Amino acid sequence: VATSGKLTVANTTGALNLGTSTVGGDLSATASSGDISQSGALSVTGTSNLSATGKSIDLQQAANNFSKKVALTAKDATIATNSALILDAGNVSNNLALTLGKGVTQQGALTVGGTLDITLNANAGQDLMLDNGGNLLSGKISIANVTGSANDVSISNAASGSANLALPASLHNLTLDYSNGSVDIAAGSLTGDLKVVAANGISQSSGTLAVTGSATLTSGGAITQSGGVLTVGKTTTLDAGSGNAITLNQSGNDFADVKVIAGKDVTLVDKNGLTLGASTVSGNLKVNTGGNLIQSGKLLVTGTSQFDVGVGANSLTLNDSDNDF
Repeated sequence: VATSGKLTVANTTGALNLGTSTVGGDLSATASSGDISQSGALSVTGTSNLSATGKSIDLQQAANNFSKKVALTAKDATIATNSALILDAGNVSNNLALTLGKGVTQQGALTVGGTLDITLNANAGQDLMLDNGGNLLSGKISIANVTGSANDVSISNAASGSANLALPASLHNLTLDYSNGSVDIAAGSLTGDLKVVAANGISQSSGTLAVTGSATLTSGGAITQSGGVLTVGKTTTLDAGSGNAITLNQSGNDFADVKVIAGKDVTLVDKNGLTLGASTVSGNLKVNTGGNLIQSGKLLVTGTSQFDVGVGANSLTLNDSDNDF
């Protein structure tokens, strides 16, 4: 099919197969009781509304080009495109697979009841911005570099439970916002910044996460380490609220400077020197370093304070006149 205007196709009795098509306007494709598939590439200048409720959408042609937003309604959906993909509000009750050539953004909330698998082909430095606060992504989220690679990754998820993520080993910026869940930080390397927001806690259980830029961890529960190593080249900002603990106590940790917006009992371990920024601790503060310990902002600690800079020539200098221990 070739048309300079919009195209509406529907099959009310079975499956719908789309041949090679160029659509100058909007595409609306509906299969009321069957799957949507393709036998040739699609090029759509306008929006694409694809609906196969309870069935599958299978558009795996790598040459597909969707210029504007794509809305999906299906049980399972597989979409490939060599263009930047813009996802509109959609509902995939089981699994969603995306093969991308130029990244993905959103203009509406996405519901995925099963897994979300993203494969990156063709181009390096793709941005994956699944950052709509209404997203309900219930299953594992996997991002794999094949012939392409990811740059910035941002995922917002309002589904409950613990984040289940498989991310590339190296990224630029990583932003995770789990408004009803918890996040366990995975191993990897970030050449930019890390930002994690989680309603029910942030943890690190294994591996090393190296962040060249800054790290911001904001949690409605505790921020903890049971294993692993966290290294941050710039400022680390921690906020667990006044009633929750912050425990970053692994011996391989290496921070530049740390500030605590709010935390109850706070424990920090750094294998080298550390600068403490302005911090408010409603319980006890314990800091162990392998180098000098200094400050760049006032420390307000309601409970006890314990500082250990090890043996040797390391110095401890906490001389801000506004400190309150």
